[in-house]
Amino acid sequence: MIEEAETDLIIFLIELVNDLNLSNFNPDNEGALAIFIHKFLSNTFKNLCKKNKRRNKVAVEIDYSIISDNSIISFDSEIFISMLLDSLPQLQKQIIYKKYIQGYSDREISIILNISR
Repeated sequence: MIEEAETDLIIFLIELVNDLNLSNFNPDNEGALAIFIHKFLSNTFKNLCKKNKRRNKVAVEIDYSIISDNSIISFDSEIFISMLLDSLPQLQKQIIYKKYIQGYSDREISIILNISR
């Protein structure tokens, strides 16, 4: 894309120079022409990027089987997890509860419990 955009910009610059009427610019203001060319190239580049972005949109098909909910835990697994959690110290239980049940980030948990991350 970058190579194409560079080539397109060079072509647009050549066309601009060929079509440019210098009598429209004040000869006392040398920077006016440079500013005009800079704005023209900047706007042309933005338009090329927008056009290329629209052209390169890709349709994506969603595979719903990937996002199906397989979170049903067997009764045996629930008992095992409960036993594991019961064997933890109170602080570790709180951390796991806040992280996986309440959805807090590590940073938020450290602030709430006044511990290091």
